[in-house]
Amino acid sequence: MDTRIFVQTQDLQEYRHLVPVLEYFVDRACLPTWKISRHRLPYHDLTWVLSGKATYWCDGKPHLALAGDLLYLPQGAIREAVTDPDDPMHCLACNFQCRSLESAPVRLPFRTLSSQGFPEGLRDLYHRLNQVWLEARPGHELEVRGLMTLILHRWLVASRSDPSPEVASPRLALVLRHIIQHCSEPLPVTQLAALIRLHPGYFGSWFRQQTGSTVHQYVNRIRVRKAADLLSTGGFNVTEAADKCGFSDVFHFSKVFRRVTGRPPSEWFRENSHDA
Repeated sequence: MDTRIFVQTQDLQEYRHLVPVLEYFVDRACLPTWKISRHRLPYHDLTWVLSGKATYWCDGKPHLALAGDLLYLPQGAIREAVTDPDDPMHCLACNFQCRSLESAPVRLPFRTLSSQGFPEGLRDLYHRLNQVWLEARPGHELEVRGLMTLILHRWLVASRSDPSPEVASPRLALVLRHIIQHCSEPLPVTQLAALIRLHPGYFGSWFRQQTGSTVHQYVNRIRVRKAADLLSTGGFNVTEAADKCGFSDVFHFSKVFRRVTGRPPSEWFRENSHDA
């Protein structure tokens, strides 16, 4: 994978154990006089600017935040801020603790200020977070943590990507959903291209541009992941898992499985089936 949606899978492995705990969330529409006095942050600050302007100082260095910018200030940084009185900022701000499952402190890989635009679906996640945070129903902490994890994942992926208007587009989402739902069936490029009315000759290069993978590589990855799940249950042997996941040749399946996971399917079956 390269710089788009699926390229980040390996790069983000070190963050798979993140445990974010939200301390404060606000959908902030600043007054012209809004400011934050200089202080040291006891938490991480992740602020997404929806409109307007503000200047933030991080350890004394100024950063002009504009619409579509993501601002990240790590725990321990010295922060102060002021909005532009002629164009007050509207933002969504999360203040949170962030540790790994091993309880080690984490510094996230975001730049202090980056232009991320308005990724599709993110505002819906924030709106749900705002609702759950404000309602504070019994047990809301668990849902808040889940939503915060989803939001961090989206920004982590975006932070490793080159800007692209097609990333996570409805057309791409439709194709990926179809592949996942029909991964055990033949998936010719002509069929996938027809879903979004692209010429088959162009579809392959378009798909690779958006995902960093060829269609064949992506389909194989999904099939292998599904086969690994089947093998882990103990209810399917290698031949049966291969057949269930669209591989007619078990030897080819074994080769692809090893290439994707680094291990042969027989080893995966032996190590996981006893847990079923």
